Parts: sequence; C-alpha cells; structure tokens
Amino acid sequence: MAPHLPLDSPLRRYPRLVLTVVFFFVSLFLISLLPSFPSSSSGKGTSSAPSLSERLRVSEEMWESSVKQRHELMTKFGEALDPFPTSNPLPYYVLWNFFTPSFNCPFEMRRVGTIMDGGRWVCGLSRLQEDAKRWGGKNCILGESSFEAEILETTKCKVYGYDYRATRVHDNPAAKPRAFFFPYKIEAVDAHTADPPRWTLRNLMKAHGHKHISILRVDVEGKEFGMLREIIADYRSKGEPLPFGQLQVEIHALGKGVQEMVEWWEELEEAGLRAFMTEPNLVFANFARKDAPPGLAEYSFINVKEWAETESDEAVYEICGGGDRQKWFR
Repeated sequence: MAPHLPLDSPLRRYPRLVLTVVFFFVSLFLISLLPSFPSSSSGKGTSSAPSLSERLRVSEEMWESSVKQRHELMTKFGEALDPFPTSNPLPYYVLWNFFTPSFNCPFEMRRVGTIMDGGRWVCGLSRLQEDAKRWGGKNCILGESSFEAEILETTKCKVYGYDYRATRVHDNPAAKPRAFFFPYKIEAVDAHTADPPRWTLRNLMKAHGHKHISILRVDVEGKEFGMLREIIADYRSKGEPLPFGQLQVEIHALGKGVQEMVEWWEELEEAGLRAFMTEPNLVFANFARKDAPPGLAEYSFINVKEWAETESDEAVYEICGGGDRQKWFR
C-alpha cells in the first residue's frame, strides 16, 4: 500500500508553491550544464559586440569584393560601356551599379536636414555631438540651410560656407552667432588676390587653424572631378592622408563614360575613401526625365586612413560653386 502524506505536509497544503520552487531549482541545474561560449570581442570588457577595428575589417573585405565585381562587370560588357543604356535587349545596368556603397558605417547612420533634396547622410553624428560637448565647440563649414540648421541645433559647431558665386550667408538670426561665409574658390594653386580669391584646401585649413575636418561637403556642379583629384594629389605628394574623416559629394556624371568614372572613383578609393551611402537626385531625374538620364547622385564616404583622428580641431567644410544656393547663400 502506497504511503500517505501527512495532513500537515507542505506538499498537500501548498502544492503549487512547492512545485514552482522545485521547477526553479531544476531549471537552474539544467542551465548550469549548458556549454559556455567565448566572447567574440577583441576589445576590453565583456561585451560580445564586435570591436570597431573588427567592423572596419569586415567592411573592408566587403569593399574588396565589390571592386572585384566591378571589374568583372566591366569585362563582361567590354570597354565601350554605355553609362545609361537603352538598347534592346536591355543589359540591366546603369552607371551607378559600378559604384555600389559596400562599406558599412560602423556607427549610426543619419540623414541630416530636410527629407527633400538637400538632406545628407552622415555616419556617427552622435560622435560629433559628444566631441562638441567635450571640446566646447567646433568649426564646421556647411551649406544647404536645412542641413546647417540641424547641425547647429544638435551640435556646438560653428558653420562656415564657401561659394564664390554667392555674396553673403543667408540672414538667419538663429545662425548668425555661429555662421560665417567666404566667397572663395577652392583650387590647386593659391591666388588670394584674384577675383574670386583662390585657396587650396590645405591653406584654407591652415588659415582657420584646423588640422582635421570631420566632414567635407563638395557641391560644385560638375567640377568635383578636378577638385578632388587636385586635393588627393596634394596630400599624396607629401605622403599624408587626406585630412577629413568623411566626404559628402554630389556627383554630376552627365557626359561621363564608365571607364572615365571608374578611373576617377578608384583614385578616391586608393586615397582611403569608401562609399557607405548613396542617394540619386530624384528631383533632377523627375525634372529631366524626357531629356537626360539620371546622372546626378549624392555619395557619402568614410576615409579609412583618417577615421581615428577625432581629437583634433574638427571641422565640417562645405565647398560650393556654380550652383544657385537660393536658401543659404545670396
């Protein structure tokens, strides 16, 4: 005959409580038997998240793969590539497919400014915000007004603009204490008494006491090819890395061939620039849909050779010229 539990037994008086306690301790015992896995982090602390250097390494591998795919595509279609083909059968590529942003921003990615044409993609804006708080203000040189407005609002940056066709910065009372304008043209050789005054990027930075630029923005209506090539040649000739952490540029590729674009693009890559985001200029594509291919696109780059340089005189420069800056410049 099976034994009976006493009437005052805890199991008879509190069966659910006893079973819950037993289940809890059995679960702890089973969990203790599970194998433990080593952390994948190579940095300090116990976090299993990949370190910054590991994320950059993986992104570099993805970029190398994209370069290989680019040249395979060029080999497949031959040297006489049409940047925006309309032939039948359609080859299912356009110019921009050769320049896919394959490098990951290792921090948060944020579109700064208006959701319409004029906003720009920035990698790790929070780092600029943190540095601004730590260092008590930065010198930032920017352009289209919504972009500057958000930078001024979210950081302690000072805003400078350069556009040789404009005459002054827009009258924005909120921006006046930290917004400045210079009607300069950026070229390969200095000519400060010319009209308009011509400055190299190196001497422009020296004049403002800057050693490092957080973000360089360039919108010069098609002259970006020569300008960036000259800047790269200057620093390469002295064995120095480009002095900016990020580059934002609107590329005006109308009339450019695929081979010509690839040669220019790979000069940027050789200098350490890696595209992490692109955005076609859909306003232009819509406006010129019957007359021109979608030949304008915004690109954002990280400079992998200068990314760690964050504790110097940070600045964000925008260089404009040839366009009608109706909102910000007059």
